[in-house]
Amino acid sequence: MEMLEKFCNIDCPSKYEEGIEQAIEVIKEMLSKFNVDINIYYNEGFGSNIVARIKPTNPNGKIIVSAHIDTFVGFKIGDIDKNPFRIEGEWAYGVGISDCKAGLVSSIYSVRIMQELNMLPNKEIVMIYNCDEEIGSPTAKSIFKEECKDADMAFVFEPSRDDNGIIVQRKGIGIYKINIEGVSAHGAIGWKQGRCASKELVKQINRLYDYTDYENIRYEAGLLHSTESISKSSSATIVASIQSEKGFEMFNQHLKDITEGPTFIDGCIISVEVVALHPAMDRNEKNVAIYEIIKKAGKMMGIDYPEQLSPGSGDACLISLYECPTVDGMGPYMEDIHTLNEKMKISSLKERTILFALTLGILDQDL
Repeated sequence: MEMLEKFCNIDCPSKYEEGIEQAIEVIKEMLSKFNVDINIYYNEGFGSNIVARIKPTNPNGKIIVSAHIDTFVGFKIGDIDKNPFRIEGEWAYGVGISDCKAGLVSSIYSVRIMQELNMLPNKEIVMIYNCDEEIGSPTAKSIFKEECKDADMAFVFEPSRDDNGIIVQRKGIGIYKINIEGVSAHGAIGWKQGRCASKELVKQINRLYDYTDYENIRYEAGLLHSTESISKSSSATIVASIQSEKGFEMFNQHLKDITEGPTFIDGCIISVEVVALHPAMDRNEKNVAIYEIIKKAGKMMGIDYPEQLSPGSGDACLISLYECPTVDGMGPYMEDIHTLNEKMKISSLKERTILFALTLGILDQDL
């Protein structure tokens, strides 16, 4: 709890490099307490990613452990004063305490405990702590791709929630900005020479709404902007909730329709900037097999952990893209994340640390 308090006293929203680097020092302090190789990868404008590694002489497989350093991008510098670390009853409060500071702390201590007990599985363990999950992990994608391509499984320490279950399925997300360039004209006199960018934008948005298939993909549009009259330019941010692997394929095809297909209004030019793209993490036999090991560890604690679906996206979706079996929601129990009332159930910090430690302890006998 002491290290979590130190972590929570740092403002570290996405892209706040100074705060991320302060958090890095806290993480390095925790990792320095046991035998692990540490590599730091700095990214200007974002901060650093940490990759910590334990590799036996002849490892029988590879495990990914993942949690993120950054807090919700909507948090502002100084918010730690509005939601300072404190304990009230069974809850501990703090900015980003559940998402994902407690999960990161819990994951480190689980591995450390089992190393000190000489009970780690005979597997390479790679702990990836990235600085940019809340904005789609733009700097960490290459790390995940490199480390996950030959990994046997991944444990992601986003917070537990709802039924205190283990997440075996997550929805994906696609976010992009669509920009339209038209030809401006006077609305009364020269309108025939104009090519209205806002009209083209509306037609493109309506097409996306028509594409909506609630089992696979759903679109929403926001942050619309346009110049006046017969507009020269217009833009909107498009958010796609990707429900399945098929939905991911549909997203890519729809994007191709916009960028490579004809415009509704001749003379308009369309460009698209993809901001974030995480495919869905589908429930599959390999994810469930990992869950069953965790469930067995839970029964040793006298706790039954159910399977769970998360409607949101995260790094688990990115990891599963590289065909690495993945479970999520391994972190302590959350409430009110992404708000200035964010809190963590105190008992769950110890509970989830023990759960993962036991999972590590029985991995070799269950695989």
